[in-house]
Amino acid sequence: MRSNMMTKKFLLPGLVFGALMSVAGPVAAVDVFLATDVVDKTMPDGTVVPMWAFGLDPGGTCYSAGTDAATLACIQALPDAGFTVPGPRLSVGSGDTDLNVFLSNGLPEQTSVVVAGMEMPVSIGLSPVWTTGTPGARTSASQRVRSFGAEAAADGGTEEYLWTAAAGNGVATGTRLYTSGTHPQVQVQMG
Repeated sequence: MRSNMMTKKFLLPGLVFGALMSVAGPVAAVDVFLATDVVDKTMPDGTVVPMWAFGLDPGGTCYSAGTDAATLACIQALPDAGFTVPGPRLSVGSGDTDLNVFLSNGLPEQTSVVVAGMEMPVSIGLSPVWTTGTPGARTSASQRVRSFGAEAAADGGTEEYLWTAAAGNGVATGTRLYTSGTHPQVQVQMG
């Protein structure tokens, strides 16, 4: 008798859950590996202006380089043509519910990624980051926001930003606008 009760109490719900998961199907994710670097942009009058830009990190080679120094060297070896202002498109296809952005920072300052019109992502690092350099909750009225999202450290730091259905901030089909969420008065233009 006790055996039947245990079967009904534990086995049956497990079977129902498994059946529902198989009907729901796998969650589709888009992985985007971005890098940042300084590029020279030629203006219409011929003036060359150094700018901070986003580019693609093919296959996440720089992101998975291991150390900040190796990541920075990898970013500096990427072709300059890959860094553009505005940055590469961030597109989510039909059926995709998760967006994972992996950022490798080749800039001499911290940076981050914010996607316009979407909830803040789940990140490894804490956010926001204040002008005191501390992340998390604001502890003083004198603090001003330096970064809306978790930052990738200067000169080779990395950070990941996840928008997932499981976390309740999944994405819908479409192309997204993104910018840096750090030092918005300076870095937003690089998006």
